[in-house]
Amino acid sequence: MPDITVKLDITDAVNRISKYELGKLNQTRTALKEGALSTERNAKKIVPVDTGRLRSSIRILHARTDQMGFEVGTDVEYAFDVEARMPYLNPAFQEVKAELIMKLEKIFRK
Repeated sequence: MPDITVKLDITDAVNRISKYELGKLNQTRTALKEGALSTERNAKKIVPVDTGRLRSSIRILHARTDQMGFEVGTDVEYAFDVEARMPYLNPAFQEVKAELIMKLEKIFRK
């Protein structure tokens, strides 16, 4: 009785999936970085200013090593007291949040 074999080569499919996933990851990283930069920009617009030290210190403090998350803030010691009296970081993020969510949904809807 003859042997019957079936060979299936999925290398091309795996490569396409990998490229698709890499593309989605890169788009997500870009959207998150843009969101962090927008949050930084918005916070600098609305932070109360006396000497300008606090405003100039607002920046992206940390990015995760995979760049799938960013932390925007300041290392100025009195920043928390100012945020408690006249919030600037949270409102700055809230302005960006809805647009960021829409961008992320669009990336993963495709």
